[in-house]
Amino acid sequence: MQRLYFWCWGVYKYPLIVHDEQELVLPKSAQILSVMNQQDNLVLYALVDTEETEREAHTVYVHGTGYPVDKPGMFIGSVVMFGSYMIHVFVG
Repeated sequence: MQRLYFWCWGVYKYPLIVHDEQELVLPKSAQILSVMNQQDNLVLYALVDTEETEREAHTVYVHGTGYPVDKPGMFIGSVVMFGSYMIHVFVG
């Protein structure tokens, strides 16, 4: 049985842009946790092994309510931005 030692893990934030599609490179073992609005900036939080050297690219999709969703991927969360603009974040 593999044991996880959490002293080399940490929660890190990654800034995103409010745009249809973007690429985010994370350590291969990272676990995406959530997205939030932090002072009108969209940020993604991930649990990261700080000793992991291998990286993996993830495609992040950001969609407003009522807009078409061509490639939904895994739902991460919904966030209110800029006062009243509800966006929905997916990772493919």
